[in-house]
Amino acid sequence: MNCRAMGLVLCLAVSFLGLSACSSTAVKVQQSKDPAFLMQILTTEKAEWLVDDAARGLGRISHAAAIPALIAIVSDPNAGHRRRAGAAWALGQMKDLKAVVPLASALDRASDPEERFAIVEALGRIPNAEAKAALEAMKNDSDEMVAKAARKGLKTIGEVAP
Repeated sequence: MNCRAMGLVLCLAVSFLGLSACSSTAVKVQQSKDPAFLMQILTTEKAEWLVDDAARGLGRISHAAAIPALIAIVSDPNAGHRRRAGAAWALGQMKDLKAVVPLASALDRASDPEERFAIVEALGRIPNAEAKAALEAMKNDSDEMVAKAARKGLKTIGEVAP
C-alpha cells in the first residue's frame, strides 16, 4: 500500500472513530476531478496535506490553468516541502516547458528527500535541455531514490531532449 492510500485509510479510520483530525474535505479533494474546487483548495487552504492533494488532483486532470499557481508554490521557499512536492508532481504530469526553470531552481534549494524526489521525477517527464541538465547533475545523488529517479528521467527524456 502506498503512502497516499495509507493516508486515505488513516483518514477514513479516524473519521469513523469520530475524531476531527480528518474531514470529509480530505476525501473530496482526493477524489475530485472538479478543477474549480481543486483550485480553491490549492489557493486558499492552510493545511499542507490538502494543498498537496489538490495539486496532485490538478495534475491528474492536467488542468493547464493551474500551472501559474503551481509554479508559484514550487518557487516559494516559505511554502512547506509537502506543498512544493505536490505542486512539482502536478507540473511533471502536465509536462509544461514553463515549469522547467522553476523546478530546477527549486531543486537547488530543496533539502527534503520527498520534495527532491518529486522535483526530479517531474523534470524527468519534461523533454527539455535544462531538465536533462538538472537530471544529469542528480543521477549520482547521495539519496538513492533521487538518483534512481534522475536516471529513469534521463532514459525517458534522453531520446527527445536536445
